[in-house]
Amino acid sequence: MKKRSLIAFFVMVSVSIQAQKLTEGSLNFLKGEKQLYIAEFDFSSAIIHKKEKSADFFERQHAKDSDWENKFKTGIRSKFMDGLNTGLKVGLNAGNFDDATYKATVIVTDIDLNNNINAEIVFTKMNSTVVLARIALPGTAGRFGSMANLVGDASKDAGNKLGKFISKKLK
Repeated sequence: MKKRSLIAFFVMVSVSIQAQKLTEGSLNFLKGEKQLYIAEFDFSSAIIHKKEKSADFFERQHAKDSDWENKFKTGIRSKFMDGLNTGLKVGLNAGNFDDATYKATVIVTDIDLNNNINAEIVFTKMNSTVVLARIALPGTAGRFGSMANLVGDASKDAGNKLGKFISKKLK
């Protein structure tokens, strides 16, 4: 029994360590920064529910409500920033800071059948396309609600994980 518990513990630790991963660069450029601009959520290459390209999905939703995509993306971005600022513990704030030196773009790669998200966070200088760092990041959805609510919960979770990850890397 102890052996199974120990194995389960190591599996859980290994999964949580794999939860976010720096895949390119370093976050050292954020040391001493006070602001980080969250540029946008890019869904252009996302696959929705393992079957549908995001453009097709948003087009279907647009037919039901012409402002759905805008409300969806705005809500997701807001929840992500809430989670990110909750997780950040190093004097850095994320938000709509046009005068920030650096920006982060969230590229959503997929939204699974449970509305969990997988994303890539790309850090650049403002007005530059040179990638300084790239982080692979998952987000876990809530249990109840509309797709927008569940993906919002996943975005908030991803933001919180990213905040903790950045804080750990910058200590």
